[in-house]
This record gives sequence, C-alpha cells and structure tokens, in this order.
Amino acid sequence: MVVLKEELTTDKVKDGLLDDSFRYEDRAVVRQLNNTKRLQELDVKRNRMSKLPTVSLSGNYTVNAMGQKFFTNDNTLWFRSAFVGLNVNLPIFDGFQRKYKTQQAQLNVQKVENTITNVKQAIDFEQVVSRATVRSALADFELQDRNMQLAEKVYNTTKLKFEQGLGSSFEVLTADTDLQRAQANYFNALYNAIVAKISYQSSLGRLQ
Repeated sequence: MVVLKEELTTDKVKDGLLDDSFRYEDRAVVRQLNNTKRLQELDVKRNRMSKLPTVSLSGNYTVNAMGQKFFTNDNTLWFRSAFVGLNVNLPIFDGFQRKYKTQQAQLNVQKVENTITNVKQAIDFEQVVSRATVRSALADFELQDRNMQLAEKVYNTTKLKFEQGLGSSFEVLTADTDLQRAQANYFNALYNAIVAKISYQSSLGRLQ
C-alpha cells in the first residue's frame, strides 16, 4: 500500500524549477576538466622553466672522537670536519627535446580547452531540451489536474442526483469511469513532470 505523506501540487512541482541561474562549474565534468587544464598549464610552465639554470648549496659538519674511554678521558682525540659545496646546473643544447616537450604540453592545454568548449555546448543543448520538456510536462500536468477536478465535480453531482432519484446508475458508472481515467492521466502527467524536473535539475548540476 502506498501512502502519500504530503500533497503534490503543481506549485510544489514547479518550486524553484525554472530558476535559470547556472554556472558551468556546477557540473562535475566541467570542474574536472578545469582541474585537468590547470595541471596541463603547470606542465607547460615546468617545461619552460627547465631551460633555466639552477643553483644549489649544500653543506656538512661532523665531529668524530677517538679514545679508549669515550667522553671520559682527557686523552680523547676529537676530529672536526666541514664541507660546503655549490652546485650550478646550466642546461645546454638538448637536441630540441625541451622545445618539443613544451609544444606538446601546450597542445595538451589546447585539447583540454577544446573539450571544455564542446562539453559546454553539449550542456547548453541539454538545458534547452530539458527546459522545453519540463515546460511541456508542467503544462500537461496543470491540464490533467483541471480535468481531474472537473471529473470529480461531475461524479459527485451525478452521484448526488442518483441518490435523490434524479439520475440513473448508468450515469454514475459513466462518471466514475471518467473520473478514474482522469485520475490515471493526472498521475501519469505528475510522473512525467517529476522526471522532467529531475532531468532539468541534473542539467543544472543541482542533484546531490
């Protein structure tokens, strides 16, 4: 047995539905591509900086002791040593390998940018289609809601006339059949409206 805990109305279905505020970054696929682009840009920067000279400084200081009784004999001999080194790395000609790596990294950035553009165009198209679908579904839902309310009024009026001896059982049966058909159409339209709403919210990246 299915029990509805709250009434589903057209206003509740439409609540916050056609809010057109949207950022591409709301879509996970766009966020992922933007992160990929940033990584590729860092790769370009890394390859460009690899041609720069590097300088590193290193140092070492040690103390050693020799004796029969370590730390307890005045005759213990202590040896100290220190080392300081400077390392300079100057990149030389590498057969254009660094140049080609930089160009390849730049091409990778352009590929990601093209992918982002295509994805955004696909998102725009998806939103146009889903927005039109949801508007149509809502219009049908409102129509079926009015039809069901009218069928309920007809049924209640016909039933009252029958109870007062002014109508026939056939009229009541016909009104009941029309009411059941109107209810079925209503719930079918409600289902379609909810599915369309979910699809539209998905295109906006608002589904949790």
